[in-house]
Amino acid sequence: MVKISSCITLSKLLILFVLVLPFFVQAQNYSLIESINAKNPSIITDYLANLYVISEFRLSKYDKDGKFLQVYEDYTNGTITSIDVSDPMKIVVFYEDFLRVKVLDHTLSEIAAYDFNTGAYSTISALAHSRDDDFWIFDNTAFVLKKINENGKAIYQSEKFNMLFTEAVQPIQIIDYKDLVYLNDPNQGIYVFDRFATYKKRIPILGADRIQVMQDVIVYFKDGTLNSYSLVDFFEETMQLPEGIEARHAQLQNDRLYVADSKKVLIYSYK
Repeated sequence: MVKISSCITLSKLLILFVLVLPFFVQAQNYSLIESINAKNPSIITDYLANLYVISEFRLSKYDKDGKFLQVYEDYTNGTITSIDVSDPMKIVVFYEDFLRVKVLDHTLSEIAAYDFNTGAYSTISALAHSRDDDFWIFDNTAFVLKKINENGKAIYQSEKFNMLFTEAVQPIQIIDYKDLVYLNDPNQGIYVFDRFATYKKRIPILGADRIQVMQDVIVYFKDGTLNSYSLVDFFEETMQLPEGIEARHAQLQNDRLYVADSKKVLIYSYK
């Protein structure tokens, strides 16, 4: 059961929300830093607070103040499905339509390319970079979570999901963080596995199309608000975003708030 906390002591918050404390427990004074025009943008941030904006075939990188840095475009593999920036030196770009992966360096220059569109895989709904330079995938055909190498060979794999769960699970995001692997299904919740692909637990967060895992906190956007969920005490906190924005997504990183609507991305500082 999710506990909703309306009164949490500062000492407990200092333990739980090392990185996200200022945003979720203090009154917000937003200052707009930059507005970046983009059509139906999807956004993600790395731990250095760099912003990545995805718009169909184009991936653009900006610093924390909205200064344009680099752009990457590839029209041969379909639209970009997702990117993984857990290692800003090795940015993983996934193209679901063709089951291809491009790896970019910090300048968005291509340094590697992989094609998993082989007999072994016909559909992959989510892919992430593992901490030891392999890949985590959800194999839609076999209904399993797999850790694979660059040649597509399975290193570890879970039991079949239709044997593990009574509900139909369809992950759209995978995160490898601190020896745990988080699979996000907006309709069913967040499923947690260990580094050997053994199922551990389900976290009852629904409706989040993308999550961030920071220390012992999950941060996610839902229904126009940014929310945090403690993995320690299961408390949730909610923060309204700046007024007058029809936000489609938002991310928090260090002292910056990034908000995307249908036409632009806004970068705010906050106190």
